[in-house]
Amino acid sequence: MNESVREAFRRVLQNRGEAKPVVAVGYSNFLFLRKDGDPEAAVHYDNMFQGVVKKYNKSHDKAPE
Repeated sequence: MNESVREAFRRVLQNRGEAKPVVAVGYSNFLFLRKDGDPEAAVHYDNMFQGVVKKYNKSHDKAPE
């Protein structure tokens, strides 16, 4: 992981506010949370990352073919 990725994760943690104390299957301290403070489920990640890719592609030139 490079420094820009670390910084992006730091911004996620700074901007999300307080997280609920949730433990699921022995895991806690989730990075991505829903608006209600519950952790994101795996089924939501595909849609989330597709949206990130779409936003990235809108603001960057297409790669040469």
